[in-house]
Amino acid sequence: MISDETTIIHISDLHIDGLWSNRQMSTQGWQAMADALRRLHPDLVVVTGDLTTHGSCHIEHLYQAREFLDSIGVDYLVIPGNHDLSPSADVRADECYENVPWEHTRFCQVFSQSPAVARTLGPVSVIGLALREGDPDGALTGLQSALAAAPGPVLVFGHYPLRTVRTQGVLSAFGWTQYIPGTLPEFRRILKSTPQVRLYGCGHVHAASVMAITPSLAQISAGGLGPGPSQFWLYKITSADLAFFSMLAEGPPLFWNGEDLAGADPCLYNWGEIRTGRIALTPSHSSSLSVPH
Repeated sequence: MISDETTIIHISDLHIDGLWSNRQMSTQGWQAMADALRRLHPDLVVVTGDLTTHGSCHIEHLYQAREFLDSIGVDYLVIPGNHDLSPSADVRADECYENVPWEHTRFCQVFSQSPAVARTLGPVSVIGLALREGDPDGALTGLQSALAAAPGPVLVFGHYPLRTVRTQGVLSAFGWTQYIPGTLPEFRRILKSTPQVRLYGCGHVHAASVMAITPSLAQISAGGLGPGPSQFWLYKITSADLAFFSMLAEGPPLFWNGEDLAGADPCLYNWGEIRTGRIALTPSHSSSLSVPH
């Protein structure tokens, strides 16, 4: 029997070349990860940034990430994070800003794609967006063109959350403002003003979360597949809705802990309270996001 479901796997923040000495997964761990993802038979794997730690400075690490993704043996779409494509000339550890046209960046040399990538996948359109401060690559123009051409519901993926994912601890203040402060507000405005955009998937914060941005737009952030919390999302999509499921992966179960959490429970802080639910893809006057009570 042919399934009428479309399957997307949403992973993020691999840091495949290691984040710190105690946050580096073994070659065997990455092989097991590729096997596990392959066995879920996804139609598409979406990676929402920070494939590497040093890729914006050293192209060989981006090739290492591509080798891992190729080994899964399924179609994938990648969005660069700040460690893969530094967003601005502000000096930060492990980032090298490239003041060059998009096609000359290390990321584009390895992955050969445009700043805005659009795919039609079953009943939905999938758009991946690479943003740098000031948008020198014209990604927002590409996004608007892709949205205008999309025939139905749209899933957009980027690196930075549109809003903070925790109300306490380190993540209550950490997000996009340190990286693309002048550019993300316009990105958010475009998404909020486009009703057919039903999901915005992101990474960056190494924490899993599900929240409403508007009544018709949900944001889902994924964990850090390599350094932790080693979590990813499984999306099962029909013409009516998108069902999402939080999945355990091979790496460390926690990333944020100790004094960074301001007294919060470490498991809930890393994994979030919502582990499964549904997002309506058909027009509705009620909220599109439905989660178990």
